[in-house]
Amino acid sequence: MSNISVNTTTNDAGAAPPAYASDLVAQVDDALRSLDDLTSAQLTTKFGELYGYHPPIRDRRWKHRRCAFAVQRQIYGEDLSDHAKEKLREIQRLLGIDLASVGPTVRSKVSRPSRHDHLQPGTALERRWRDQTIRVLVRQDGFEWDGRIFKSLSAIAKAVTKQHWNGNLWFGLVSRSRKQ
Repeated sequence: MSNISVNTTTNDAGAAPPAYASDLVAQVDDALRSLDDLTSAQLTTKFGELYGYHPPIRDRRWKHRRCAFAVQRQIYGEDLSDHAKEKLREIQRLLGIDLASVGPTVRSKVSRPSRHDHLQPGTALERRWRDQTIRVLVRQDGFEWDGRIFKSLSAIAKAVTKQHWNGNLWFGLVSRSRKQ
């Protein structure tokens, strides 16, 4: 198994010695090349060494990318230097920003456009299925059918047919394309 070595020597003050950008780039290149030679089982072992737990996914490319990220993080450093932190505090003072009064940062999911943006609330969709007519009302919070609210057209198609369907395809909103 190839060993990936990272220069972690420190000076008398306990800080890593300054490295030139070209040295770091060369170190990263060598480390990434050595990852390329590892088998999937070896990448699993390397992942465990880098992250401290077994990878949740068996795919070799996935493990390779995660190991490459961790190796780069080790070489380039995980945190800002003390100098960079002091510069940020100085900018903060100059701008009059008091982060202590802001409170904790709350991360939220980035909203993305809905797959059904082309369907305006109030639109009615209709489809014949066996001996019944399926009528669906597009609402702001989903789709209404048979007195119930569904999050997707696929959920309605499954409730009707008891089979997994692409809702847009089942309701005729898109056509099935075949690769030639």
